[in-house]
Amino acid sequence: MVHHIIRYSLSIAFICCSVFSYAQESWSLEQCITYAQQNNIQLKQSSLGTELSGDSYLQSKLGLLPNLNASSSYGINTGKNIDPTSNLFVNQTIRSGNFSLSTNVTLFSGFSKINEMRKAYFDFMASKYSSAQLVNDISLSVATAYLQILFAQEQFANAEAQQKLMQDQVDRTKQLVDAGVLAQGSLLQIQSQMALEELNTVNAKNLLSLAKLNLQQLLNMDHTIDIVIPSLKIPVGMAFQEMNAGTIYETALTLQPGIKSAELKLKGAEKGLAAARGAYSPTLSLFGSLSSQYSNAVKKVKENSITYDTTLIGFDGLTYAPVYTFSPNYEFENTPLGDQINDNFGQAFGVSLNFPLFNGWMSHTNVSRSKINLLNEQYNLELQKQQLKKSIETAFNDAVAGKDRYSAALKSESSFELSFDYTKQKFDAGLLTSFDYVTAQNSLSKAISETLQAKFEYIFKLKVLDYYQGKPLNLQ
Repeated sequence: MVHHIIRYSLSIAFICCSVFSYAQESWSLEQCITYAQQNNIQLKQSSLGTELSGDSYLQSKLGLLPNLNASSSYGINTGKNIDPTSNLFVNQTIRSGNFSLSTNVTLFSGFSKINEMRKAYFDFMASKYSSAQLVNDISLSVATAYLQILFAQEQFANAEAQQKLMQDQVDRTKQLVDAGVLAQGSLLQIQSQMALEELNTVNAKNLLSLAKLNLQQLLNMDHTIDIVIPSLKIPVGMAFQEMNAGTIYETALTLQPGIKSAELKLKGAEKGLAAARGAYSPTLSLFGSLSSQYSNAVKKVKENSITYDTTLIGFDGLTYAPVYTFSPNYEFENTPLGDQINDNFGQAFGVSLNFPLFNGWMSHTNVSRSKINLLNEQYNLELQKQQLKKSIETAFNDAVAGKDRYSAALKSESSFELSFDYTKQKFDAGLLTSFDYVTAQNSLSKAISETLQAKFEYIFKLKVLDYYQGKPLNLQ
């Protein structure tokens, strides 16, 4: 009977929470996890890191393409200067310009650039898996906080139910004392227990407020929220022999993003070492350039502007006829920009081969650092696997122990409930003292509390196993 009263009180408490939630929508676990994934600051920072890794990868791919550079210059020189187009001294203001287009492509450099590109790719993918691992970790934290609220709510409802039962008993005992059936001491003892039940209710309410605050802070919200009270299905008879920590571990190795991230970082370190070793190889490059220039000092003869001057230079020795010479006169004009560009147009193409003989031991140092980084990533992967295995073994053993504890707690609660019903009947009949009644009620309250704790610990351990197996976190 008491068991049914407590369950009924739990339902009433949950309904009251819904009624007085200021018309707020109750959030399910899935909604809380989705909100956390969209608003968590750490996840946003992780996403930015992934974007940076993606930019680095894109840059490494584009670095394989030839570079192309264009340049131009324009200058004004006054006084005695050298005309850049004729290399002659002139005494005038010269306006000149140069134009060039050049390109260079590395044909071979010990495959350094290709290995750098592959390293950037592995780093980019490792960053994505690291973000995914952070998503999983935060989701598990949200689920833990959500379950803690459910546990605190049931504890609070249980405390209120116990307080109500004790209040009913206080009222009944007072009537019996007033009727002379019981001594005044029985009422005093019941009233002291009533004060203790009130304290337990206050403590349970505070724990519920703290649990809600924890979820609020985890979601990075400025107000608390109401949550959906699911119908929890607890597989007490779950056959753990159908699974074991080893099979869960093998599954987790293929699913956990943290392991994939560590594996990709190791591959990236291998390509980093290969790229560093490429610096020992000669570098073969192909280059080419196009150029031209312009100067306002460059002149050309104006079309149809040539005239001739006649000058007497002597007489013929036989005929004494006068002999003249003709001196041409030229009229000049500025050479157009287009003509100068064509006239001064130059091309250069070639191949260069660079042998790294000594560069301050830099190549050797880079190779040494890359080896250390590779070894560190190997250790990191092994450490991640060891930690994953330990966590799964612990979670599995905790789940098995949690099942046994919850089953035992249910039996214990049932036994104490029967004992309390029997004690209450005898107390109401005046055959037992209030001390016996309070002791029986305290034992039942403790058994109910232990059952609630065992229940939610067991649920949490099952969710941890689901987490390692890549299953969605929900309470269905």
